[in-house]
Amino acid sequence: MSKKFQMFLALLLALSMVLGACGSPASVEPVAEVEATEAVMEEVVTEEPAVETGPDVLALFTDLAASSPADKGTAPSNLLR
Repeated sequence: MSKKFQMFLALLLALSMVLGACGSPASVEPVAEVEATEAVMEEVVTEEPAVETGPDVLALFTDLAASSPADKGTAPSNLLR
């Protein structure tokens, strides 16, 4: 592709993104409300889900750093000569 054509496509892409961000949002039609009947609505009682936490990354990294030998460098010694 020629340089002029690439610049045209880049400009077209950038302008379309800017114009898309500046456009007005789509209008939302109001939803018809459902009238409550005479039946009694019961609330469903649910327990809150337990929040699961991931592993402690800092502790894992600290253990990894402590278990690595201290005499190891970043590169093999034969490459540093």
